[in-house]
Amino acid sequence: MKPVLVVEADGTYASALRHLLQGSGFTVSIAQDESNAVHILQESTFTFLVFLLGYTSSLPLVCALLTHVLNNATLRRHRYFLLSGGIETLLPPLQHLILACHVTLFDRPSSWNTILPLLEQAACEET
Repeated sequence: MKPVLVVEADGTYASALRHLLQGSGFTVSIAQDESNAVHILQESTFTFLVFLLGYTSSLPLVCALLTHVLNNATLRRHRYFLLSGGIETLLPPLQHLILACHVTLFDRPSSWNTILPLLEQAACEET
């Protein structure tokens, strides 16, 4: 199954996501800071599905990573997904980065049952 990189500063959320995604057949790596995420993505020989969380505590990490993505063609080859309460809840600079980096926004998903099929579909599109 397609590799997923979870970018999340909170180890508890990252571990929970790893468990959930691995249970659905994904190979999961975790980056808990911007430099680690950039390093993994630049050095990778395959395309990641990159999963970002739009919680308030994670937004600086998301902004920093997407700024790198916007300015680096190597990073743009990966597919980015953001779980958020809705684009209108995000600050305008982050809204711009989401649009410019072609991030798929999971806008208020009712449950993981709605997210996993979308990730699986994206994984199939990349193969």
